[in-house]
Amino acid sequence: MLFFRVVKETIQKRSVRLFFALFLLLIVLAGIIFWVNQKEVRQPEFGITYSTIYAQELGLDPLTVYQALLTELSVKLVRLPVYWSEVEKEQGVYDWDQVDQLMTLSNAHGVEVTMVLGEKVPRWPECFIPDWALELSEQEREQVLKEFLTIAVQRYQSFSSLERWQIENEPFFPFGVCPERRNELVFEEIALVSDLDDHPVQLTVSGELESWWQSALHADVLGFSLYRVTWNKTVGFSVYPLSPTFYRIRATVMKWLTQKVIISELQAEPWIFISLDEQTTEFWSELFTPDDFEKNVQFAEQTGVSEVYFWGAEWWYYLRMQGFDSLWNYAENLFDSQTVFVKH
Repeated sequence: MLFFRVVKETIQKRSVRLFFALFLLLIVLAGIIFWVNQKEVRQPEFGITYSTIYAQELGLDPLTVYQALLTELSVKLVRLPVYWSEVEKEQGVYDWDQVDQLMTLSNAHGVEVTMVLGEKVPRWPECFIPDWALELSEQEREQVLKEFLTIAVQRYQSFSSLERWQIENEPFFPFGVCPERRNELVFEEIALVSDLDDHPVQLTVSGELESWWQSALHADVLGFSLYRVTWNKTVGFSVYPLSPTFYRIRATVMKWLTQKVIISELQAEPWIFISLDEQTTEFWSELFTPDDFEKNVQFAEQTGVSEVYFWGAEWWYYLRMQGFDSLWNYAENLFDSQTVFVKH
């Protein structure tokens, strides 16, 4: 009996301690939420992710679209993926012509470019690896990847428009058609680029579906994706039940680990769940409207980040060419409303 009484008292004491620990934790969390929500919300600087691959898929000329975005919308922040599969279609033979032209245009228009390098860069199927490299062993593929990174960094590090490098895209998030790779490879890529050049390095994460701390620890800038509406075969369209405070708290905590936290992808186009030609352009235009655009902008502003990059600029131009210019016009007004900022 004495034994059971001692066990019972021990459990009760531990339960009391656990209760007070949880109570204290709730107070701390409530304090953090209150403090975060009291901070002044300033309008972020808006930019775009620009994909030449996606522009081509939409039947557009990538350089024409890019020039329109810079001249007509006055876009000043661009996240620009470089597609290894397009630049080095044959091993050791590099075609930098298109990237050169995009960077030259960026220089001429005072654009700040985040250049994305690696195997996994923005747009589906996520990984853009040359066919010849896929036939190599993992170790050999890693070596030729590093050679590609070295040549790219050395070629573009002196461009005045280059603001930072991004290494891979959401490298620790298992999404896309990609071969297996070592997590440590990302850190080796960062070390390589940092040894070659002193521009900041950015890593990106899923805003909702992965931890941020590992990427934050190894990056100067942490970017996260923010999608309000998603689609999958099981449930169709769904809206993430998250508030701006969720992202704001995570971003605030991550600033203890990295220099800056930004939104690297903000949804600004519909989720294309079937082939475009299976529905009318009018149908697609109604899946994501200027009202949806504005709601996403307002949501992003409340997260408190300093930079927001829209996902879908190529789509705005495509719709405009089809006679549906409402998204383009909304973006034009949004960029026009921004205060002109000095390159930092």
